Amino acid sequence: MREAYEAARQLLALEPDDVWAKRAMMWVVYDYAKQNTAPDKRAGFLRCVHQMTLSRIPADEEMFFNASGILVRNVVRKCVGDPSATGFLTALWEELRQWNWAVPGETYSGLLQSFLKVKDQWPPFADFCEWWNLDHLTDEDFKPMPLPDGNKDLPLAEKAYMAYSKALLRLADRNRIRLWLPVLEDLVKKHPSYVFLAYYCVKLQLLSGEKSKAVDLLKPLVIKKAGEFWVWELIADAAGTDEERLSAYSKAMLCRSPEKMSVALRERVGMFLLRKGHGAEAKRELEEVVRIRTENKWRVPQAVMYRLESDELRNVAAAKDNRAFYRKYATLAEDEFLGKAEVIEAKVVHVNEEKRFVSFSTGKRKTGFFKEKNLKRLKSLRVGDLIEMKVEVLEENRPSRVRSWRVIGQGRSR
Repeated sequence: MREAYEAARQLLALEPDDVWAKRAMMWVVYDYAKQNTAPDKRAGFLRCVHQMTLSRIPADEEMFFNASGILVRNVVRKCVGDPSATGFLTALWEELRQWNWAVPGETYSGLLQSFLKVKDQWPPFADFCEWWNLDHLTDEDFKPMPLPDGNKDLPLAEKAYMAYSKALLRLADRNRIRLWLPVLEDLVKKHPSYVFLAYYCVKLQLLSGEKSKAVDLLKPLVIKKAGEFWVWELIADAAGTDEERLSAYSKAMLCRSPEKMSVALRERVGMFLLRKGHGAEAKRELEEVVRIRTENKWRVPQAVMYRLESDELRNVAAAKDNRAFYRKYATLAEDEFLGKAEVIEAKVVHVNEEKRFVSFSTGKRKTGFFKEKNLKRLKSLRVGDLIEMKVEVLEENRPSRVRSWRVIGQGRSR
């Protein structure tokens, strides 16, 4: 390797403008870089990249840029989760931004994909996105990406838009948000399947004080994701009164989700309930926060422990179950965002676990069925069970639009 480097150096010294001399040198430096991809050799890797930068490699050297792009991707991947890599990533980007990338292009998109892996740990990520310029995304970048197991990942474009929006949200930079929001709002309209892009759009609108816009965007989003707690949490953030906020939080807490995912919501709701004077219900949620975080070996926030040990809650008996409380208050948000629903009692006449639907009959000799995606809930039902449903539209020949249901009487076994 040293002999090759010395030969390339001498050749370049004799013919500094000769394209073949430049190519010889850049490939030798590339081989050196390949030997310095380990985390403990980052300084050596940066020296090689700096040498490539000085070579001013033209954009038409496609083979070199493709190979270097793969090399950069491998190095950045090894930085994921490493807090000590921040300075290295910044120095690497400062070099790469001076290269003559072919824009737009597959290799340039690959560079974006590489740095997306460190989006949450690398502070200059928003600056990187602005330099890269998301207008350079190609048509291919808007298509789902194939995974090795045959499934498909989100399109690169969707990931990039979300990551940049999240970075601006984290920075709370109102000037940059003001410039980005019109673009983001247009993207949400053009790509309705990018559901979580709408989520970040609402978050940024709320941060910018544009509550009316946020509510308008939330309405179609709720129809798509009515069973997801985060939608109702957003509605609570956009609420104009505490009554509306309590209703939205109540609906969010009635949504079924893994405990790990909703623990932050549970903490917010517990603190809110405490402020509104619902001590027993608040204590129930805050104790659940402690349990979930302790079981997962996560840190319990000091604010939670302080409240539980305070005079406000120390002698309060925690509610055993908050679901009845939440059902009482959720109706306001449901009616506003989903429309009015009729409460109907019905008897279960058939449960199809394979196709995941429940057939029922009402006291008015009407029959119908509805879909239930949650297999665990489906298996808990028995023929003859009496259920209470909130029904938006009762159908006989196609699935009824059932907002929610619960068992209020036990029937015989299947």
